[in-house]
Amino acid sequence: MKNIIIILISIFTLITTAYPDFNTEIWNGLQLNHPTYSSVASTIGRIRFNGMLNTFQKNIDFNFRLAISYGKDYFGSQSQMTPANDIAGDSKTLKLDTAYFSFKYSRLKIFVGLIDLISVNNYNGFFNIHYTGNENDGFFSTHFLRLLANNGLDNYYYQSIPAVVFNIDVLRNVMLKFSVTSGLSTTHLFVRNSFPVELEFDNKDIHLSLNSGFVDADTSGVHKVSPSFGVIFEKYIMSKFYFFTKYSRVEKDIKTFRTPDIVITDNYKVAEEFSPFKEHIALGIAKHKKDFGFGIGYSSLKSFGKSLPEQIIEIFVRTKAFKIFEFSPDFQYILNPDGGDRFKYMWIAGIRFYIKL
Repeated sequence: MKNIIIILISIFTLITTAYPDFNTEIWNGLQLNHPTYSSVASTIGRIRFNGMLNTFQKNIDFNFRLAISYGKDYFGSQSQMTPANDIAGDSKTLKLDTAYFSFKYSRLKIFVGLIDLISVNNYNGFFNIHYTGNENDGFFSTHFLRLLANNGLDNYYYQSIPAVVFNIDVLRNVMLKFSVTSGLSTTHLFVRNSFPVELEFDNKDIHLSLNSGFVDADTSGVHKVSPSFGVIFEKYIMSKFYFFTKYSRVEKDIKTFRTPDIVITDNYKVAEEFSPFKEHIALGIAKHKKDFGFGIGYSSLKSFGKSLPEQIIEIFVRTKAFKIFEFSPDFQYILNPDGGDRFKYMWIAGIRFYIKL
């Protein structure tokens, strides 16, 4: 597999013009967790190589990302609804993480290939908070990095997914985004699909996102469509801070012309194939400058079949040194981890080290 990746990159390098754009992200971190059987988690790390190659066609580029990561996102004796971090979880194997073509024409952008829908188009993908950073320099828990109760991205089980994405600049500050994905493309193009849609207004002082997701899975056996809806609002306040809030929820499955006549009592059968989350709300404030940033946020997440919502408070601070080196202390306090009452709380304290070259 490694040889195939090397050959593909070599071929694209040979057929492109001499205007490549590359950057490297080097991330490392440590975490302490309590109460758990083993309080010290393994060292977490990730290296990613991002590249964009200009083809002979002026408006067509090839984008790719190579990644290798190590460490754990689930650890200790207490589980969580979402990973404690958004870095680890993969094996120690270098892999082609994303690979897609981008086409630009006037107000239209089209992306086709293996795509991370969260970060496509330079971290300006679907359903994102814009001004509170990403897992490299902002909030670290997926409670704040994802619109969790919106199953349209199919991102819970797949970091990257075969997709076609359309971005349309409707007006100067208004963008319409929509996509079609194929989660089991090696089996059949329409076995498992998601259809995220987002209408976004962004003028640097206010960011508003109205979004929805529709998913369909033949493997559910009910031939229904699961809808989900969300909203994201960010406002620059007092000329110092960004306030953010987001809310999303999954609605009951909708019958289609293929739905069998037999009565099926599970109204979220399709939804649960894509994500275990039913309702999510998060809010907080953050400040970002070139060499310094911090944030504090609260999130509550409800899951199908869980008796209690998992709640989290996260605080982070980011500082910069030597122009390219950043480190970020981070603290997470979780109530009702994994939505149960076996453990009332847990906390996670860590520090991140990040370099972008």
